[in-house]
Amino acid sequence: MINVPAWEDIAVTPTARRRATVVLFCFVFWSIVVVTRLAQYMIVQRDHYLRQMSRESVVHGRVPSRRGRIVNRDGRVLAWSERRASAKWRVPADASLALAHRAQLVSVLDTPCLPGEGALRGLAGTWVPLSTDLTAKQFVALSNLSLSRSELILRTSFIRRRCQASQRILQIIGEVREEQGELHGASGLERANDALLCGHSGIFEVMMDRRGKWMLETWRELHPMKPGYDVRLPLRIDGSESGTSQ
Repeated sequence: MINVPAWEDIAVTPTARRRATVVLFCFVFWSIVVVTRLAQYMIVQRDHYLRQMSRESVVHGRVPSRRGRIVNRDGRVLAWSERRASAKWRVPADASLALAHRAQLVSVLDTPCLPGEGALRGLAGTWVPLSTDLTAKQFVALSNLSLSRSELILRTSFIRRRCQASQRILQIIGEVREEQGELHGASGLERANDALLCGHSGIFEVMMDRRGKWMLETWRELHPMKPGYDVRLPLRIDGSESGTSQ
């Protein structure tokens, strides 16, 4: 049977006491360093790191305003805007991944919209337009795919201007051009009344997850979108002029 001496019977040498003191001092010093660094991160540099995190995870976007209509004196619409959705796909460099992405896109879009399997290798790393006239059903289906925003971009700010009038009236109405997703008058009455027709775009912010997809529950409107005003022209339906525009 082994006799274990009591704790008070064990002699503590000066060397052991010094070692215990050094170990205790190192532990206390390490604790002070850790607590100091935590205090620096959480109190002193907290705002800086929060701004860095927000800059990386929060994106801002614009909601283009609907351009006002141009109507004649009888109320017939001569020029109007239609909102369209478009999509483009970045072909992965990896051939197997490109085929997997293409298979997902084929389940939503028509095959003629997509490049053939044999052409994928030559398009690796490039952006390929898929469609400039997506239906609402196609847009929702593409949004639910497992592709990130670095692989598939859906654009909902695509707006097309339509006109229905005689060639002479079309020359009077003029043309529009796109600037940063918005339509602005380039000539004719479109340009002369641009301040009334163009409206004001809305601004929003939303957070992105680690895959680059929007977290819809974090979407927040910063400035509401204001559509443009309609402009009524003193023109009859047959296109004859009766004065200047108002």
